[in-house]
Amino acid sequence: EIVFAGYGIVAKDKNRDDYAGIDAKGKIVLVRRFVPPGDQFKDADERRYSDLRYKAFTAREHGATAMLVVDLPELAPGVAVPDEAPLPKLSAEQAGDAGLVVAAVKREAAQALLTGNHEANLNVELIAEHRKSTNVAGRLKSANPQARKGAVVLGAHFDHLGHGGANSMAPGSEEIHNGADDNASGTAALLESARILAGRKAELAQDVLFIGFSGEERGLLGSTAFTRNPPAGLDLKSVRAMINMDMVGRLRDNKLAILGGGSAEEWPAIAEPLCAARRVLCTTSGDGYGPSDQTPFYAAGIPILHLFTGTHDDYHRPSDDSGRINATGGATVAALGLLL
Repeated sequence: EIVFAGYGIVAKDKNRDDYAGIDAKGKIVLVRRFVPPGDQFKDADERRYSDLRYKAFTAREHGATAMLVVDLPELAPGVAVPDEAPLPKLSAEQAGDAGLVVAAVKREAAQALLTGNHEANLNVELIAEHRKSTNVAGRLKSANPQARKGAVVLGAHFDHLGHGGANSMAPGSEEIHNGADDNASGTAALLESARILAGRKAELAQDVLFIGFSGEERGLLGSTAFTRNPPAGLDLKSVRAMINMDMVGRLRDNKLAILGGGSAEEWPAIAEPLCAARRVLCTTSGDGYGPSDQTPFYAAGIPILHLFTGTHDDYHRPSDDSGRINATGGATVAALGLLL
């Protein structure tokens, strides 16, 4: 059965929920491509909410078994309908699977599906290529007799783009992409957090699991593999929270974005006093979805936070190098991460 879910967007901070009142469980969801017209979704929000992977993830989270997408904009009366955008190219992506079947359809085919009851069958053949890679994990056990059961995860990804490739923002460049901010800064903050906490085991309220993820740039492969197949002896349900540090090396004007603040109602009350004590201007907002390693944990029902010092012109370019890193700011973020 096919159900229509607008643009397939759920954004609490924008008071938009295209799935409100829609039962998508076990059904095929039909959604519009891109984002609604107007200024509500601009710049980074446009890229995020128009992304087909985001729409597919949201459909999967609402129980859908497949998704159809069509370029059929929602326009005010009297506004001319723009020409239809070309269908997405039929090419293999580096990123991992979105968890359900997705197909793009032409307007002519989708128009009739917007009204009445319809059913469809989708058949897709995928040929997967496999390579071996490795996450690096260590568990710091609390020496506190009053420690709670379970663990908090501190994570960062240590892979980047190598000599560039499809995800580079410098097309055609074969220069090495060192990824000093993305995400050597997160890896360094992870190690700094581990160094500090190793000397404070008696104070830990629970164990801390430090994880360096591989394959993030290929589609959250390492973090997805970890949540789908946790190491022996780790019950994923015992993970109380996941703190992700991805791109924390460019702290400017002491401003830090804490994404995922909506994944648990307790987060703002926990984060705000810690930020204030360190004179860091923190913005805590958003759900748990995002193009980084916190997403598979959020999908597994675990509260998350993503610490992020913001975008810049060196993102996914050879110019993302160590000379532009704010090391003191990175240490500040590491200190916040271990306290959260």
